[in-house]
Amino acid sequence: FRRGFAEAGGAPVGFVKTMNPTDTHLFSFGATEEERATQALAYLEEQIQCEGPTTIAAMMFESVIGSGGVHLAPKGYMEGVRAVCDKY
Repeated sequence: FRRGFAEAGGAPVGFVKTMNPTDTHLFSFGATEEERATQALAYLEEQIQCEGPTTIAAMMFESVIGSGGVHLAPKGYMEGVRAVCDKY
C-alpha cells in the first residue's frame, strides 16, 4: 500500500504514502480528536521507523484533506508531526 499506491499512479519511485489522520467510512484512529491525533502520530512514527529515518529527505502533507470532502486533521496532529520530524 505505502509504495504501490503512489508508484502505481505514475509518481516517481521512492515516494511513500501514509494514511490520512481523518476518519473514513471504513476506518477510524479513535473516538475523540485526542485519540485520533495520538494514534495517527503513532502510525506515522512507526512508518518512519520501518522506512528508516535516515532515508527520508522530506515530508509533505495536506493540512486540510480534500479527498471525499473537507477534512481537518485532529487537534494537535500538525504540532505532533512537527515534533516527530524534529525527533528524526
